[in-house]
Amino acid sequence: MFCTKCGAQIPEGANYCAQCGTPVVKEAAPGAAQPVQHTSGMAIASLVCGLAGFLFAPSSILAIIFGALALSHTNKIPELKGRDMAIVGLALGIVTLIGWAVLAIWIVSVIWGLFVV
Repeated sequence: MFCTKCGAQIPEGANYCAQCGTPVVKEAAPGAAQPVQHTSGMAIASLVCGLAGFLFAPSSILAIIFGALALSHTNKIPELKGRDMAIVGLALGIVTLIGWAVLAIWIVSVIWGLFVV
């Protein structure tokens, strides 16, 4: 086996390269089972709902709910991936919900102004 950094030959069973100190990357035996890592379905749902929130306001609320649940699950289960996706979905849900609220207030103020004048 040879060092991936400096190319020096590494004796069998060594954990580090004797020349440069780089840790030895041991290859998995053929047919050895690799640990399976899954992405949180709630994180995916949060991201999709956060994006859909730009078109449909209620999906913003779902993005916030799914994002919070996905963050909780990814913190409890280290093998579960998708934490960043959950954060983005949660943020999109909050931003789109605020956007819809501002739009609703603006529409109401315009309509109110038409009747008051």
